[in-house]
Amino acid sequence: MNTIVTKTAITFFLFLASFCSYGQDTNFIIWSKNVLKPSDFTVLSEKVNAGQKAALTTGQIGYRYSYKNEGSQNIVFIEIQNRFSKDKSWMKSDAINNQNLLEHEQLHFDLGEVYARMFTKILSEKRIAKNLRENLPQIYKEVFSQMEAKQVLYDQETNHGLIKEKQKEWKVFIEEELEKYKDFADKKVSYSVS
Repeated sequence: MNTIVTKTAITFFLFLASFCSYGQDTNFIIWSKNVLKPSDFTVLSEKVNAGQKAALTTGQIGYRYSYKNEGSQNIVFIEIQNRFSKDKSWMKSDAINNQNLLEHEQLHFDLGEVYARMFTKILSEKRIAKNLRENLPQIYKEVFSQMEAKQVLYDQETNHGLIKEKQKEWKVFIEEELEKYKDFADKKVSYSVS
């Protein structure tokens, strides 16, 4: 009997480029309440050397902004997106039907959504207009660093999903955080600039 060592790695990175094909690129899944499926991952042959990892989830949190002149006011629009990269996320072929592993990977994606909403909340409260080009990336990096640390903690405490009781605790925590930031689920911010 083969035992699958379930080790996962998570990669989240910033994308600042314009989302011209925003939501239309089939290589990406925009976060929604729909859950990830095995077919969303690239399947790696058992012959590929991935170390002890059984899966890798690659997510991206990014933003774009624009200005619009409405009468005597300039309005800034900021849009945040959390997406899963299908072509950069993978599972080993012998792990592809492991439901526990899939649920663990889903929670990585959900945790990214928590931080995308948190980023939205911060931007809506700070209403940064002055030096937007400098301040926006700085705020993003702060939130992103917090998210990366939380992703690592999630893997450590659950031993990459192998400690079922901890996995359940994290699931409850992430669901509570999503609920806490539900008012920022649209991930859009706009306000007038003086």
